[in-house]
Amino acid sequence: MFIFLWLCSLSIFLAVGARAESIVRELAFASPFNVGGGLLFIAITGLLFVAIGIFASSLTENQIVSCMVTFFILFTLFIGGQFLADRSRITNLSLYGTYQESLNIFSQLDNFCNGVFDTRIVVFYLSTCVLTLCFSTVVVQKKLN
Repeated sequence: MFIFLWLCSLSIFLAVGARAESIVRELAFASPFNVGGGLLFIAITGLLFVAIGIFASSLTENQIVSCMVTFFILFTLFIGGQFLADRSRITNLSLYGTYQESLNIFSQLDNFCNGVFDTRIVVFYLSTCVLTLCFSTVVVQKKLN
């Protein structure tokens, strides 16, 4: 389903064709690198969020509880990263601030939408996705045995 939605959004650009290039030129902020970076970040973030949901679902058999666990983890990821990044700016801790800024999802989205492709973020998101799916597999295997 996720791939189908991405293909639908890609087909809009392909259907419009040459007209899309003139629209993009009119919009100064919407260069192909900015749009591509934003779409890439949304895809990678979506993979991580789905992996977190699968992990929360593997912890319990109740769908409502797994939904609440997923919401709590994602809420903590969003708000916690923003809070820690703001706190590090206030206290002026430069080394501490760089690590906290890397946890801020909104600043990462801004970087990708501005055409700044940071491979550290991609590796972090993909490795966290794989690690979360491995933990989910371990939990399910323990429940079966």
